[in-house]
Amino acid sequence: MIDADSVAHDVLAPGGTAVEAVVTRFGPSVRAPDMGINRAVLGALVFADPAARRDLEALTHPAIRAEIARRTAAAGAPLVVIDAALLVETGGRSTMAERGMDALVVVAAEPAQQVARALERGTPLERVEAVMAAQATPAQRMAAADYVIDNRGSPEELEAGVETLWSLLTNPAPGTPSRVKGILFDVGDTLLAPHPSFLELFALVMREQGFSVTPAEVEEALQTVGRSVSEVIGQGDNPDERWSTSEEKSRRFWRRLYGAMLAHWGIADGDGAIFNALYARFTRPDSYRLFPDVMPALEACREAGLVLGIVSNFESWLEDMLAGLGVAGFFACVVISGKEGIEKPDPEIFRRALERSGLEPAETAFVGDHPRVDIAAARELGMTGVLIDRWDRYPDADSLRIRTLADLLPALGY
Repeated sequence: MIDADSVAHDVLAPGGTAVEAVVTRFGPSVRAPDMGINRAVLGALVFADPAARRDLEALTHPAIRAEIARRTAAAGAPLVVIDAALLVETGGRSTMAERGMDALVVVAAEPAQQVARALERGTPLERVEAVMAAQATPAQRMAAADYVIDNRGSPEELEAGVETLWSLLTNPAPGTPSRVKGILFDVGDTLLAPHPSFLELFALVMREQGFSVTPAEVEEALQTVGRSVSEVIGQGDNPDERWSTSEEKSRRFWRRLYGAMLAHWGIADGDGAIFNALYARFTRPDSYRLFPDVMPALEACREAGLVLGIVSNFESWLEDMLAGLGVAGFFACVVISGKEGIEKPDPEIFRRALERSGLEPAETAFVGDHPRVDIAAARELGMTGVLIDRWDRYPDADSLRIRTLADLLPALGY
């Protein structure tokens, strides 16, 4: 077992890899007589100063991660346990993938028990409260966990829980799949987006219609409806408000969205000329581009032998656009709401994709950009949900989260 807190002490001990950088940032007063770091002095400097604490973490965390990686490699053991208090807070699944970790175990107790136990160990209450305030909530930790050990009872009960989990990890049931066999993808804001961007394309059409509008002003108008187009699309729960199952519903949805944005500027569009120009531009395949990470990721998935598919809330012309972009051949199935007549998060659209791909939910990952419409819906069916959060909109998401498709296969254990 590798204790991350012990490693943190070691990188600040005499000869530690982070010592000189910390002295440079915080001054000679933090250097101890033995040429290591005086942790008491350093703690006093950063305890109540969030900016200083972030600076310290930026200096020490890379050194800690490197040392943990070195010790893991040197262990030569089939199973290595890393005891680290802030995995969820420092990136959760993405952080684990970067460090080659396979599973997250959360040891859970009631907050009141945590406080009482820390006080019994002699930790001042002020310190306990500050530490707990900086931690993820119990719900966030539980949501991120692969396994949970219940620490609300006696030491004997805790030991029994640890032994049970150890047996499970070291003697997995025969046939237990270690990695997924297939990946289903959302499309909009996952694989492609308007080019050069929704904001810039919208502003261009407005200028063509005789209105001087900047991308920043388009963003401001969009904010009156939602943080992003993806978020606006994901707001509705009423089946009658589905937007992509027919051209009529699509036009109605976008007329409402564009109309709200035009109203923000006091622009009237009684004859619908502006809407028609916007709708025409955003339904042209040449208005979209793949993200740069898409083609390499799809190639890597194919090389890994994974079955790939599409499940997208999109109009029926998406299929032709995927062919034009040169990616249609990667997918065993393409399930589009505009053809199926149903939209995510309806579980039926996911089931159709699974059936057509020959996949079971437990062996399938779903990659999408919306926590509810994509990830929660997929997880309810038993799939592994992977949130692609390109613009860091959902830093507190309780699912596997990546910022780029380059991280997808490592996050899934490939």
